Amino acid sequence: MPAHLLIRPATTQDLDFLDEQDPLLVREAIAQKIQDSEVYLAELNGQRAGFARYAYFCDLEPFLTLILVLDPYKRQGIGTQLMLYWEQAMRTKGYHFLMTSTQADEDAQFFYRRLGYTDTGALLLPGQAATELVLLKYLTDEDGQHSPRQKRRPAPPPPLDATA
Repeated sequence: MPAHLLIRPATTQDLDFLDEQDPLLVREAIAQKIQDSEVYLAELNGQRAGFARYAYFCDLEPFLTLILVLDPYKRQGIGTQLMLYWEQAMRTKGYHFLMTSTQADEDAQFFYRRLGYTDTGALLLPGQAATELVLLKYLTDEDGQHSPRQKRRPAPPPPLDATA
């Protein structure tokens, strides 16, 4: 791990950076992800170097939707540390497995497999040239056992004040 690497939840001060770097989400969606604590940021020597964001598969299980390390910071272990941080955060929240996906023609599949993710399915999305591989990793507790599945419900949204 690089000596001065910091990984932390993204804050609203990171919104401009994330909006500039995220190739998929619009600014409003990124802001919501930050508010929901679903984005982690990597800083190397005080400089933003990359980020990871996630959502929930079937509204229940954590699904990494994007990990991005900026070109000058690649091959320094930052992506691996982002993944390990996310995995520990999800373990702490009581999740027993994690999911992600990548196209079969992308090298990311090898990165995920090296971190213990295994192929669990595939699909071909409309307009996509290559099959999307779905990968899964079981999390273990401190005794090396698979964490038991816990029933979870998403928190209800905050009240809507229609007069505001």
